[in-house]
Amino acid sequence: MDPKPNPTLRTLWYVHYQSSPTDGSAVHVAEFIAAFAALCAQSGVRFRVVAPPQRSRVPTTNETVWRKVRRALGRYYLRDLLLLWRQWQRSRQEGAQLDADRPDLVITRYDAETLSIHWACHKRGIPVVTEFNGIDRGELRGTYLDVKPLPWCDRLFSNCHAFALSAGALTVTGAIAAPLHRCNPDQKPITVNHNGVDTTRFHPEIDATPLRQQWQWPTETVVIGYSGSFIVWHRPQRLIEAWQRLRAAGHPVALLLIGRHDEAVARRLAELPAHERRWVVWTGHLPHDAIPQHLAAMDIAVLPHTQPYCSPLKLFEYMAMGKAVVAPDTAGVREVLTAEREGLLFDPDDDSTFFAALERLVRDAPLRHRLGDAARARVEREFTWTHNAERVWTTVQAAWQWHHQKARR
Repeated sequence: MDPKPNPTLRTLWYVHYQSSPTDGSAVHVAEFIAAFAALCAQSGVRFRVVAPPQRSRVPTTNETVWRKVRRALGRYYLRDLLLLWRQWQRSRQEGAQLDADRPDLVITRYDAETLSIHWACHKRGIPVVTEFNGIDRGELRGTYLDVKPLPWCDRLFSNCHAFALSAGALTVTGAIAAPLHRCNPDQKPITVNHNGVDTTRFHPEIDATPLRQQWQWPTETVVIGYSGSFIVWHRPQRLIEAWQRLRAAGHPVALLLIGRHDEAVARRLAELPAHERRWVVWTGHLPHDAIPQHLAAMDIAVLPHTQPYCSPLKLFEYMAMGKAVVAPDTAGVREVLTAEREGLLFDPDDDSTFFAALERLVRDAPLRHRLGDAARARVEREFTWTHNAERVWTTVQAAWQWHHQKARR
């Protein structure tokens, strides 16, 4: 693809608010920036990233006193009042930066409550292309966002309202795009832009023999693995229970868990008999550069559960490694993985179908290899970070054109 930008498009900003170094969004942001900066350089467009300082420490799941206080205050509207104050302050700061640099267009990663750059750009007539990675914050209540909102704040921070302040949108799944299409009377461009993966770093040729020898797992051991966070809606307990059932049935399976410490998972693993614990390795948090070698040690890569609107980064990394994937049959997963072609899908509400998919792959090595090869081929065709950046580029051009057509009306 040879991008041909509008001649008047000279400077692009990418504004994000990602500060944690350990989660999937940090990987997404870093990889997108590198790929998109290369496209801009090829096209003679100046590209600037505006972001908060990156935290250096690894977050913990410990319940600190401050976290308890914040959660308690959140139940009495105070969280929203503080949020609005901070967004207003940030909008003034970002406005000063915009005045100094005057970008032609801003791309921003919306995080359910980050409207400040939209306000600053709207005041100055600068078009914004918004990347949506989740659903409205009101729909998240009861998960990690368990607060009492001001009655009108959910509407203010809704995806549709953020989109109303934008010239175009990018979403990681069709499920996130669908509501935007319903609130798009002006026909702004909307692109479903799935996550990506670096296929030069994640590839099937990585040798995991040293790791498996270190863990003293025989060559005939079938390693079932998971990489990611152990938050409750990822259902890590489902994976542990299925692995135990496979062990009880006499299958030579080991369990590899990659991700930072979680108390509930730790308690669950501590309950295992001593002779079973030797077949479990929990690495804890690993730097992203160490992930490929550990994924290489897996024979079956698992996504125990995900929300229907999600496009988990780990799924693309599993596929790039050429692993046999077991994942829930959700709309977001089906957009990137075809059942029986690139992986096996199971009913997310039925543990028996999850177990059956795992057992089928444990028994059938040729099927594992066939699915893994097909998965690798698909990410090479569609889901590298270059593909991701090219779809953003195309959407930016369409939004830039929409913005100027609107101005001429």
